[in-house]
Amino acid sequence: MRFLAGRRSHELMSGFWPTADADPDNPAPIREFAGIWRRMPKVVYSRTLARADWGATVVRDARSTP
Repeated sequence: MRFLAGRRSHELMSGFWPTADADPDNPAPIREFAGIWRRMPKVVYSRTLARADWGATVVRDARSTP
């Protein structure tokens, strides 16, 4: 199983989920999903993104998926 996202979605998610479980004000389901998100492989479809962090692979051609 992998998370599939475009560049914009990945940028938004990688700005929140990596540390969401460190905030004690976040509800338990949010904190739990933060760990799931970090561990799950990710595929980012983008023609402009040079590299992606947090375990993501950038795919430039939608016809080829890792």
